[in-house]
Amino acid sequence: MTLDLIVADDQPIFALGVERLVASHGIGCVTHRVSDSATLIAILHADACDVLVTNFMFEGDRQGGGLRTLGYVRRNFPALPIVVFTVAENHAIYREIWRLGVAALVSKADSPGELLLAIRSAASGQRYRSAMIRRCVESAPCLRGASHLSPREAEILLLFVTGLSAAEVAERLKRSVKTVSRHKRSGMEKLGVSTDYELFDYMRELGGGRVD
Repeated sequence: MTLDLIVADDQPIFALGVERLVASHGIGCVTHRVSDSATLIAILHADACDVLVTNFMFEGDRQGGGLRTLGYVRRNFPALPIVVFTVAENHAIYREIWRLGVAALVSKADSPGELLLAIRSAASGQRYRSAMIRRCVESAPCLRGASHLSPREAEILLLFVTGLSAAEVAERLKRSVKTVSRHKRSGMEKLGVSTDYELFDYMRELGGGRVD
């Protein structure tokens, strides 16, 4: 079966690479390439596809990106298999993405074959995590409080540790600074940390702070 895919990535070299990879292996064709979440959502409402291949966050994305966009797509297109293709190197991010119910999760540091396996698995109704993702998740320490974070708390804390201010997080997520600060405080309380330094240290221990 030839698949129709939508590829969402703000880095053209990755989007073009995915398009050529699936074409050269006869998996299917890319019907749309988009570089921001607003365009992605508009395309999904206008045109059906068999599999969505998307990165995690888009540079300069004013729609929020990340877990917010993935959550929206999952709620509004529950039958659409999503393959997340990311440069993120954070165990906590991997877990939150997987909890949303995406079909597959692949690191951009994986071999091209892993992405092909992920797309094929997603199209056949199976879930798949690449070898690199599995190793990272399975080797991650089990730390206090992490499993009790809400998706919103987890996303806000992760954005803070990337260096964004409360105002920048609020703008990205389309929430008030007051709401963002409240989620940050409640998340930190669940993790048992009281200062930003302790939060940064916790997130490094959990698996690093880099997101794409």
